[in-house]
Amino acid sequence: MKKFMKIMAFAMAMTLVFGMTVSAAESVTTEEEQATAAFAVVGTVGAVASDGTVLEVQKAALTGEQYTTAQTFVASATIENAASKSILAALDVSVPSVTADQLAQGVTVTFAVPGVRAGGSYVVFHQKADGTWEQLAATIADGSVSATFTSFSPVVVVEVELEASNDNGGSNDSGSNDSGSDSSNDTAAAPAEAAVSPKTGEMLPAAGIMAVICLAGASFCAVKVRKNQ
Repeated sequence: MKKFMKIMAFAMAMTLVFGMTVSAAESVTTEEEQATAAFAVVGTVGAVASDGTVLEVQKAALTGEQYTTAQTFVASATIENAASKSILAALDVSVPSVTADQLAQGVTVTFAVPGVRAGGSYVVFHQKADGTWEQLAATIADGSVSATFTSFSPVVVVEVELEASNDNGGSNDSGSNDSGSDSSNDTAAAPAEAAVSPKTGEMLPAAGIMAVICLAGASFCAVKVRKNQ
């Protein structure tokens, strides 16, 4: 009987271990992954001061907390004629060599974003030093977005799906979306919103199978012990 109890205790311990592994996988939030995915779509980034000086740009992915803050702001932001909006690209920008005078005059930064299409509807938001967000006038071209900055920090490029207009057969004829681009229903690349962490999806079935195996093994051993008694 003591052997049987030891075997069952071991099986229960193993089941608990696998359960804790699954819980750990589930507890990993997707914010970091979303931030990484939103950063990965950004290609080269260039900066030019108003005096024509080409400046070196440093870019980095947002932290999970920064990305969550950006998501919250974008969700609450009012964009004229927007049926839906989603973050297409996100990054933290810095220009170490910029002078105070150049920054005061404005520095034009161009982001290479393959999913962007001329004629699509996009908005650029920039988080200022005080934590508030501002919408910047943007120039949209195939594969790139440009905006002029007077400070640097987190930036998000938001893809906007405009409401259909009933005045011209359902097409969008709402002019500018305050981002400096023409409005249309042209779709850009899929938003950078990541789905559930693949690690969680992979761990769940494996852990379940291992737990069943452990319990089955324990039952088999228990039967053997009883027969030998």
